[in-house]
Amino acid sequence: MTRRVVGALLLLCTMGGVAVAHELAEPSITLSVREGGFVGVRVLVPWSAVLRRRFFPDMNAAQALGTLASLPPASFASKLLDAQRDIERTLLVRANGAPPRVLARYVWPSAGEVQQALRTEMMERVATTDGSGHAVRFPVSAELQLSSTVRSVQVQPPAVFGATMVTLQRPVERMVRGGAMSSPMPMPVPPR
Repeated sequence: MTRRVVGALLLLCTMGGVAVAHELAEPSITLSVREGGFVGVRVLVPWSAVLRRRFFPDMNAAQALGTLASLPPASFASKLLDAQRDIERTLLVRANGAPPRVLARYVWPSAGEVQQALRTEMMERVATTDGSGHAVRFPVSAELQLSSTVRSVQVQPPAVFGATMVTLQRPVERMVRGGAMSSPMPMPVPPR
C-alpha cells in the first residue's frame, strides 16, 4: 500500500463524521487450570482498541486506526512491542489467595500480521456507509506453573484492555488410542 493511498484513507477516516466507530469486540481471557498447578492462558486481543487506548487515548477510534495503519513497519513494531511488554507486566493471576504473579512464555502475533489486520479494518471502515469495520482479535498464549493444586484463581486484566470477558476452565483430560473411542467423559453439572 503506497503512502499516498494510506494518506487518503487516513484523511477519510479523520474527516468530521465520515467514519463513525462502532463497539469493538472486547478482549477476553480464558484460564485453563490443570492438575498439578499448571495454568494455561489464552487471551484474545483486539489490537486496534488496545493500541488506541495505550498510545492515542485522545483520538477517536477511526483516527487512531488510521495513524496506526500508516506507521512505518519499524515504528509500528516498536509500539506493538512496547504494548506487549506492558501487558506482560500488568496481566496478573492470583491463585489460592497468594500474591499475584505475572505469566511466562508468551506467544505473540508478528507485528506485520497485526498491522496488516489494522489496515484491513481501516479499509473496511472506509468502504462501509456507517464506518463500521471488523476488528480482528488475535490469540496470545501464556502460562503459569504454580507449586500447588489450584482451589481458587483470580485474574487482573491490564487497564489498557478495558472491560474484559474472563472464562475459567478445568479441562477433563484423557489419553485416547488412535482409532479407538474414548471412555465417556461426564459434562460438569451447571450450578443452580
